[in-house]
Amino acid sequence: MKYSFALLIAFSFYCSSCNNGSETTTTVENKDSNEAVIPSNIETTQCYAGITGKDSVFLKLTQNNNIVLGDLEYKRFQKDQNKGTITGAMRGDTLVADYTFMSEGVPSVREVIFLKKENMLIEGFGDVEEKNGKMGFKSTATVKFNEAMVLKEIDCNSK
Repeated sequence: MKYSFALLIAFSFYCSSCNNGSETTTTVENKDSNEAVIPSNIETTQCYAGITGKDSVFLKLTQNNNIVLGDLEYKRFQKDQNKGTITGAMRGDTLVADYTFMSEGVPSVREVIFLKKENMLIEGFGDVEEKNGKMGFKSTATVKFNEAMVLKEIDCNSK
């Protein structure tokens, strides 16, 4: 550990001595305090809900660049409620994520996929198989977005 630290210090001195007398001057302009500075990593939170017959789905997403985290809840009529978290990524206009949830007291993981259209998410369905301890689509290319379950964007405080 001491050797690594000493090496780092020696390398720093070496790099600073290689400057050859050239200097760079940076001028910082004083900006109006009302101007917004936009960070490169913008985190957004959006909520979606869908109701079909007596079934409902609620999804809260937090997105930072293409990485998406969130909470997903299915309330199916006369079936156990599924409630859990999702972790995934946006691939263009498509969210592909792992949904980790409890159903009948048993932890499960399955792949979910949603197509984003304007202020809606359309859940995708397709053939699934077990892969590495989770249920996943055999091929995301063959997933159908038939609008059987459409989630519309809602105010996150309205749930």
